[in-house]
Amino acid sequence: MTNSGGYKPAEHVGNTDFTRASVVIIGAGISGLCMAIDLLRRTPCRKFVILEQGSQVGGTWNDNKYPGCACDVWSALYSLSFEQKSDWSREYPGQEELLDYLIHVAQKYQLYRYIRFNSAVDGARWDEDSQTWRVQVAVGGAKDGQFVSRYELTSDFLVSAVGQLNVPQWPSLPGLDAFTGKLMHSARWDWTYDWTNKRVAIIGNGASALQIAPEIAPAAAHLTVYQRTPNWVIPRLDRRVTAAEQALLGALPPARWLKRAVMMRLREVSHQLVTDPRSAPVTYLRDWALANMKQALPGRPDLWEALTPDYQLGCKRILVSDNYYQTLGRENVTLETRGVARVTEAGIEMVDGTVQEVDLIVCATGFRTVEFLHPVQVTGRGGRPLDSVWAGGASAYYGVTVEEMPNFGMLYGPNTNLGHNSIILMIEAQSRYLSALIDRVVRARDRGQSLVLQPRTEVVRSLNDQIQTQLQETSFADPTCRSWYKTAEGRITNNWPGTAVQYQKALATVRWADYTVSGTAADQVAGRRPTRIGRVVEEWPTVLARASTLDWDGAWDVGRRVFFTLGLISLLQAKIMHLFAHITSLPLPKMALWGITFFFQDVIVILLMRLATRRAPRRWVAALCALVIVPFSLGMTAMASANTSFFVTTGAEIHWRQVGTFHADAAAIATLLTGLAGFLITAAILVAAAWVLSRPIHRFVGGILHILGTPYRAIVGRVRARRQRYRPVQDPVRDEEEIPVEDYRDDKSDDGEDVPLQGSGDGPSRRYAGRDGHSGPAAEPAVWKQVVTWGGLFVLTALRFLRPSDTAFVFLAGTLPVTPFLHTVRPSPVDTEGLPGVYPYLEDGDSLANPPAWSWLPAGQPGGFRDWWDRSNGTRQHYSPAADPLHISNLQLPLLEPLRESLSNGSVRIKHVLFLKLESTRNDVFPLVKDSWLDKHIGQSWGGENPAEVQARLGNLTRTASYLTGVDPGYGQAPDPRGRNYGGVSASNAFTTGTYTLKSVVGSLCGVTPLVADFNREYEYHIYQPCLAHVFGALGQLPDATRKPDDFRTWPWHSTWMQSVTDSYDNQDKLTPTMGYQDVLTKERINDPSAKHYPPKTREVNYYGFADTELHEYVRDAIDDAERNHERLFLTHLTGTSHHPWGLPRDDMFQELMKGSNDDFNRYLNTIGFVDTWLADILEILQEKGVADETLIAMAGDHGLSLPNDGGVTPYDNPHVGNFHVPIVLAHPKLPPVRVDAPVTSDQIVPTILDLLVESGSLGPEGTKATRDLRGQYEGQSMIRPLVPEKENHVQDWQFSVMNTGGSLIAVRSAAHPDYRLVIPLVDDLEWRFTHVGEDPAEEHPVKHFALVDMAASLERRFGKEAVDWLRDAAHVTEWWVTENWRRYGYSKENDKLADGYDPN
Repeated sequence: MTNSGGYKPAEHVGNTDFTRASVVIIGAGISGLCMAIDLLRRTPCRKFVILEQGSQVGGTWNDNKYPGCACDVWSALYSLSFEQKSDWSREYPGQEELLDYLIHVAQKYQLYRYIRFNSAVDGARWDEDSQTWRVQVAVGGAKDGQFVSRYELTSDFLVSAVGQLNVPQWPSLPGLDAFTGKLMHSARWDWTYDWTNKRVAIIGNGASALQIAPEIAPAAAHLTVYQRTPNWVIPRLDRRVTAAEQALLGALPPARWLKRAVMMRLREVSHQLVTDPRSAPVTYLRDWALANMKQALPGRPDLWEALTPDYQLGCKRILVSDNYYQTLGRENVTLETRGVARVTEAGIEMVDGTVQEVDLIVCATGFRTVEFLHPVQVTGRGGRPLDSVWAGGASAYYGVTVEEMPNFGMLYGPNTNLGHNSIILMIEAQSRYLSALIDRVVRARDRGQSLVLQPRTEVVRSLNDQIQTQLQETSFADPTCRSWYKTAEGRITNNWPGTAVQYQKALATVRWADYTVSGTAADQVAGRRPTRIGRVVEEWPTVLARASTLDWDGAWDVGRRVFFTLGLISLLQAKIMHLFAHITSLPLPKMALWGITFFFQDVIVILLMRLATRRAPRRWVAALCALVIVPFSLGMTAMASANTSFFVTTGAEIHWRQVGTFHADAAAIATLLTGLAGFLITAAILVAAAWVLSRPIHRFVGGILHILGTPYRAIVGRVRARRQRYRPVQDPVRDEEEIPVEDYRDDKSDDGEDVPLQGSGDGPSRRYAGRDGHSGPAAEPAVWKQVVTWGGLFVLTALRFLRPSDTAFVFLAGTLPVTPFLHTVRPSPVDTEGLPGVYPYLEDGDSLANPPAWSWLPAGQPGGFRDWWDRSNGTRQHYSPAADPLHISNLQLPLLEPLRESLSNGSVRIKHVLFLKLESTRNDVFPLVKDSWLDKHIGQSWGGENPAEVQARLGNLTRTASYLTGVDPGYGQAPDPRGRNYGGVSASNAFTTGTYTLKSVVGSLCGVTPLVADFNREYEYHIYQPCLAHVFGALGQLPDATRKPDDFRTWPWHSTWMQSVTDSYDNQDKLTPTMGYQDVLTKERINDPSAKHYPPKTREVNYYGFADTELHEYVRDAIDDAERNHERLFLTHLTGTSHHPWGLPRDDMFQELMKGSNDDFNRYLNTIGFVDTWLADILEILQEKGVADETLIAMAGDHGLSLPNDGGVTPYDNPHVGNFHVPIVLAHPKLPPVRVDAPVTSDQIVPTILDLLVESGSLGPEGTKATRDLRGQYEGQSMIRPLVPEKENHVQDWQFSVMNTGGSLIAVRSAAHPDYRLVIPLVDDLEWRFTHVGEDPAEEHPVKHFALVDMAASLERRFGKEAVDWLRDAAHVTEWWVTENWRRYGYSKENDKLADGYDPN
């Protein structure tokens, strides 16, 4: 290497100059290695020596080898910026992996030639005469010490890289040396010792103890952790880095840079958390730490108190752990907080005289952190020892240079430790800074001169006064706590008060005026202006700029092929999967004839991509193409991967037209992207395939493009030949301005290789004048290749333009990049083309009219009754059952015979109503019945029949559901001690009004069919009926409302909503109050430290929140409050445990119900069993509170789950009947058990509850009158009366279900023909789906077609004319009903806003 001044550096120190070096670095840890690398990269110095007292590089990561040893900084940040590692196995690296990394760094940069192992520095003295350092070296090691035991090494510059965590701090306990058992320090771990079944003591509870204890406890007979002061501990949130992530980070450096930059940014932002004790984030972090502790140690207030610090968060090191608290909760672990008096021969004696015998004592007591450089004796200018300079506490110039210490530098010196970020960021800044100083000193010495640099005393002291002043404002200075950050006198000598970036900027410039300069070369430095040396800038805005520093030409030459191939493969993969998903939706003849045309758009896109990835004539053109192709290809890969993963996970494609309506919250993303692992795997496969196949595919498509470009080349050739006659052959200026035509006519592709579709030279060739004035050969492709290419293009194009303009064809032919932007507006929501019908009763049908005038309506504007109060100005209309041509009422019919006596004799008293909405609950698990389809499905996993122990588990899985419905599971289980059944009405053939939870909730609680629009939009529009909470609120305002203790019928109602999961998903927090609930309890309130029953007793079971049992005490409180206040309680509870991914409070609660690869369904069944037990708890609470005989319990599944049928983990766009068939139960212990087998829907629950309240006499006179009026206003029939399947005019009882997510599909059936079920598409990219559930109850063979006319033809062949007539009726009725649904809600699909003057209130 030769520098700009012609200086040729010397080789490294050899044998002949063994005792003379330009630079001595003490320590071969990460800072010493970084310093050495910077000398190699930034200076001409090669004569440096690294003295390492150990036998390997690594420093603290070679010394600390205790069990569980790991870094508490993200692995992406705990690596050198210029040597980033892409294949870290975990987000937080372990000791062995870190040591391997440092060994790799030392090997890569060939540092071992500079390192002298087993070489401890005893002392270093500055020699004024020679202006050098004289370093005393003691040689250890069995062999090295035989050569020389001690020697003196001279150097021009001395660098301490020993850090702050290198000398173990042993506890000052009397008798420690007398202990006869095993004694070791965490930093000197003896791996030959086996602690299995041993009594172990850990003295200390700092970072090391937190990592050791979880590793020791499982094998030890007993573990005692001796704690002097508790620490603040937050979750580590560690995880494995997947192979796909490792591959991505390795293949795409910008991705690795971005990850590191984001993590650095997060750490820098957290600076406020640990330095500003008054900030809101500190309060949040403290609450999080306490909540985490209490959640990990449920029911252990003794440990909560012992582990809660009484000092500010950040005063001491904030610790991170995912399993320390759980370890302390083990039966074989004790936390000892009494003081230790001394150590005896057999164990540890406490201050109260108690002796605890142990076999192993682990001293996890840290390091001698405030004694920098201990035990090295450093003597500076004038013979002044470093200890004297630091008599009041260590200090330095930004932690790197020290007063009175000439040509001396430190890494990780005083006041450079961080409490929030990676120390590597500081070390690199220090190493770069010291390199600039060393460079000057070494260059002067090589010229035969001398240069001595020493920071000015007044500068150092002024700077450190500022640092100390700033530190006094931080949590570090809290006088109530002791920490290794400060001396016994309270001076903070270790920590930097600012951010890492602030420190880097401070060291980015060498200010020579801050130094005393002497020596013969002093004039070359003294008086110089500051030297800007820069810093490592890793903040995220610089990532893209850094990416631009790559070798652009070389990178794009490879990248254009790879990104083209990636885009091509992604497009074709997406199209093939798209066609596969709908393979049975087109009749075979149509698919065979027009199938090839579905690739027409993809072919166009591929050819355009290939044009854009040609070798560009100008760099700016290539850059422009890259800006288009790279994000396009990556976008296609992401979309194709997401679609594939989603299809495999849910059985449905992602509807890209909905991409703009996805809600930006964590729960929605977690639900819709359940197949994240599949996404990464698919993307990795596509990237790998593109990398391998890029060259042949790029060349092959280039050959096709070459053939298709023949006419263009002919025209350009003729024009150029004609122009050539009139100008000189060579015209350099002109040629440089022209676009090179050679790309179009050369006999090689733009890859520089023969194009596969071009000829071998047999055919005719032409000659063209090149840009250099010479002619060259251009081989034309073989004739047969041209015929095949042009013929194929002609056939494809001809078929495309002959293809009928059918919406199904348009949908199947759509190419992936265009799909999200295509939004077709149908003239009618349901396309009935090809199957006309005449329905006069629908033509003038309008279900909106003026609200009825009721004298009982209370004064004011009770919620849900806005239509009545606004009717005077004519702007409000309300749903009128009399005007609804589809409405069928059964209120004129008598009660069901089994119910008449109990409802008429006054034995049924309904004081309270408990409404339970059961998450993801299929009808056939409420209860699970032997020999049912589901039972047989479980049996198939066991080879055909369930083993006896599994049968016993299944028999006990849903005992409460069996008790509530009166259905015997048939597993031969022991009789239920509660009796055969609870009593009440249960529906066996019930469908939900919506397979999207929040829509189902509206249908069940408001007696309406949900809005036919994507996601939760009901709260924004007009829920066109009063919900139950609204009704109860109005009843509480009637004139006869009172709180007389002896008559609950006139008590006011109190409506409360409870769920142990979040309500932040899709604006549920806005929907709940819109439905009339003002008292709402959710995960957020449960998790609030001010909550009555805080902290939660269990962990979160899914990405929504806690197990339902967290509500146990809150349910009890609600009943107590209602009884005490003489109120009637309407408590609505949405369960959450049975939601994907089906977690339980403890892993040991899971039972094996399915065998083999059925983990998802096994987990689902286990959560169903958990919820069943929770329902039993609720029944017990009602009994305990004495209100069981006066409480009506309404239960309904929000939707089912087709998981055992088709593997779908969510009902998203999944039309399978398993997502619709749900249990509906209205239970009361004084009602006889009644089973309703007729088809019903969940919008019938509200009128049924109102009917029960009236017929049981559970309301006062005014309340009865009002409720009689109200119950007839709802669409649904009462389930306690005979159900009417069809009116005299042959209008059937049509039942509609809005399918998740709401705006794409409608499921319809009719009570008159319950065996028929139809799913109707409302958009062009979905199929019609018909099932004869009488013959195919599991819907294994549905009929699917894109066109209604094709569907009719298939049904006529399979089921006859009756099915076709029903299909026609269903289609036309639904066409009218969807439009009517929008009118009722005041919704305009075109504008997606309020229509007809409606107000959402």
